Order: sequence, then C-alpha cells, then structure tokens
Amino acid sequence: MVASVTSAVLVAGAVLLRLDPIGQFYTWLGGISSVGIVLLLALTSIAVLVFFGTKEPGGSRWQRRIAPALGLLGLLAFLGIILLNLPELVGESAYGPFSVGVLVLLGSALLAGPVVAARRRGIALD
Repeated sequence: MVASVTSAVLVAGAVLLRLDPIGQFYTWLGGISSVGIVLLLALTSIAVLVFFGTKEPGGSRWQRRIAPALGLLGLLAFLGIILLNLPELVGESAYGPFSVGVLVLLGSALLAGPVVAARRRGIALD
C-alpha cells in the first residue's frame, strides 16, 4: 500500500510539474537508485569485514578477509565512477540542483536511519 501511494504521489507530482517521464523523471530516480544501491552494498561489505574481524576465525582467510575486501574495493570504485558521472545520470551537464539533491537526500536518509531505529527501541542518543 505504501509503495502504491508513493508511486501515485510521484506520478501526480510529475504530471503537475509537466516533467518528461523518461527524460527527466526516470533519469532522476535512476540516479538516486544507482548511488543508493551501490552505497548500501559497500556498507554491507564493511559490515561483513567487521563481523568476521570480531568473531572467532572460521573458514579460510580468503572467505573472511580477502574476498570481502576485494568486493568492497570494487564497489567503492564503482561508487566513485557513479559520483563522477552523476550529473549525466540525472540529466544535467554539470553538478546542479538535482545532482546535489540526490546526494543530500541519500545522506539525510543515511543519517536519519540510526535516529529512527533508536527511537523505535527507546534508546536515548547522547
């Protein structure tokens, strides 16, 4: 239900603002998702490295350290390429309001996540 309402609001907003569905609207959402997914995968790779670094060794060094580290390096390289080309991904010629907006939106969500989680658990953030 939430996904349907969100989609309806976004489509209605695009119609009201007379945005080109493919040339503008789709490219913006594609840019947001490209950065977001690769960033989440990189953070997951960091979590894997931390997890295996704090637990008793089990499995080979390749499985615990080398493969996750190589995966993280590859994801960070892709993230760098995406960020360098972000204006083109969102339909701009240089960093402008949409490119910066994508980064602000994702950064805000990243920072808001722990706050929301702590409030739901009743933990005070100091």
